[in-house]
Amino acid sequence: MEAVKDRQKKIRISVMLTENFAVVEVEDNGKGMKAEEKERIFNPFYTTKSTGTGLGLYLVYQQLEEVGGSIQVYSEEGQETLFRVMLPLKKSLGE
Repeated sequence: MEAVKDRQKKIRISVMLTENFAVVEVEDNGKGMKAEEKERIFNPFYTTKSTGTGLGLYLVYQQLEEVGGSIQVYSEEGQETLFRVMLPLKKSLGE
């Protein structure tokens, strides 16, 4: 998260349960993302940083898809960014 001038950095994390999912939301008040960044953010080797591999969000996306979950990003340039992670709840044996 890059700081925005004259604004203190803030991160909000919330966890909710639905019937089938644990929902984790992480929201920051940074500079947001351009539309082209949002389109590519889950692609392998894509990064906007000078260090790193660009594999982190790609791997998260792939692992969640494998178990029936998902991750979405909501962001606009100059606005907050929200990541929503949907983790499937495991059914008990015999159900």
